[in-house]
This record gives sequence, C-alpha cells and structure tokens, in this order.
Amino acid sequence: MADLAPRDVVARAIIEQMKKYDLPYVYLDISSRSRRFLKNRFPTIYEECMRRDIDISVNWIPVLPIQHYFMGGVQTNLQGETRVKGLFVCGESASTGVHGANRLASNSLLECLVFGRRSAEYINETAGDWPKADLLFEEEARERREMDVVSFRTQLRNAMSKCAGIIRDKESMEWAIELISGFYDQLSSAQLCTKLEFETINMATVGLEILRAALRREKSIGAHYRSDSK
Repeated sequence: MADLAPRDVVARAIIEQMKKYDLPYVYLDISSRSRRFLKNRFPTIYEECMRRDIDISVNWIPVLPIQHYFMGGVQTNLQGETRVKGLFVCGESASTGVHGANRLASNSLLECLVFGRRSAEYINETAGDWPKADLLFEEEARERREMDVVSFRTQLRNAMSKCAGIIRDKESMEWAIELISGFYDQLSSAQLCTKLEFETINMATVGLEILRAALRREKSIGAHYRSDSK
C-alpha cells in the first residue's frame, strides 16, 4: 500500500523494525524541503525540533509510534453523552458513528468542532440537574505516604505501553490486568487526599477497562491489532 497504508499498518511496521534491530526509534527524513518551507508549513514541529537541537531541514527526526487507547472507542449519543451519568466524550475518543475503525485527523476535527459544541450546549442547558462533588482534602493526611504512587504510575504507564499498545495479545494483557489490579486494590482501599493519588486511581481504572475490553475483542479491527487474532 506504500503511501496509502493506514496509520495502524505503518505503526506496526515501525514497531516490528524497532524490535528486529533493537532500536529506540526510527527516523523521519524531510530534509529535501527548504528551511523556509518547513518553518511555514510545520511551524510547531520545526520550533520543537530546534528546541531539541534538531534542524529538520538538515537532520533526520527520531520518531516512534504511540498508542491511541481511546480512539473511537467510547460510545456516545448525538450530544456526546455516554451511559455514565455526567460523563461526556467528544473528539478522537468518541464513537459517534461518523467514522470507521481507523481515525483520520479530519474525523477528529469534525468531532471536536461539532460534537464538542453539542456537548457544551447540552451541559449548559442541564447543568442544574448535575450532582455536586464533595471532596474533603485533609492537610494532615498529605503527610501520610504508605503507598509509592509515583512508582505505581511509572509501572502502570510501562505496562499499558507494552501490553495494550500497538500490538496486543492475550497473555501480555492478562499479565497487565493482574499488575494494575494490584495497584487499584491498594488505592481503592486507602484514604486518597492528593491530586496525584486521585489521578493515579483514575489511570488504573481506565487502564483496566481498556485492557478488559481489548481482551474481549479477539479479532483485529483498525488500530486494535491482536497478534494472536483468530
């Protein structure tokens, strides 16, 4: 398919080469274009690379694929509302039915603009019906640190990247579920007080839902690729 290959095919090909040659990344070469063209056409990328001492008009750009955990996976209605009370989703995460299994930038732009506005308008109209959060943050509890939350987050990220990333399989996802479930159990049974702790239990919750859903979907579809697919 060459230049017409969809993003999931390209991403898997890159990952395979990185594994084959034990590479931390591959290179993207756009040095055939002039510096003036690159600065005008890709100003953000150009500036970011220059900040990292990479002149893309001369040098190759180190790149690697990333996983799109929520890409078109959360079902919503036409207001961006999910089945969870108070939870709205729009943009790349949403599954509204206006796109297929593979996402394109134009799809997510459409969804951000159209469904983002729909969600905002609906929320403003119904704001009075929403439950109010009532969280208590106790200053003295901040001093108590029985859990290494920072370590949890690092291990959780690594497990999701390795087991729920570009290429997935049953064995590795089951391992990740067991690991993250241990973090979740510790967090859910503790008195959470800091923003970091609440963020971490949210990460664990979302990670487990992604893994369990991916484990149930045994066939490959779009960016969800099972190497052990039937």
